Amino acid sequence: MRELIEAIEAGTEVRLLMRKAFPDGYVCAMTAYDGDMNAALALMAAVLPGWSWQIEDGFAAVWIGDPITVPTFRLIDAEADTPARALLLAILRAMEGGK
Repeated sequence: MRELIEAIEAGTEVRLLMRKAFPDGYVCAMTAYDGDMNAALALMAAVLPGWSWQIEDGFAAVWIGDPITVPTFRLIDAEADTPARALLLAILRAMEGGK
């Protein structure tokens, strides 16, 4: 997962890494990478069920639980040139750290 995150951040080729990370969701993941927010949200629903999200400008954040009532609350964020790509990065970072 780390190699894919770094490739997205660097703007280098991601197709093979994306296929490896999402063998059954490759098209959805690549469509999110290309800027489609609906694809990014569909991917998130598939791999991080129950998580919440927020988008603002080129910033995205994902989290599970309520920050007030859950002592282990953790916000995972990312920044990118499109909102969908930022959300994709946040999803990948959440997957990297475990659900």
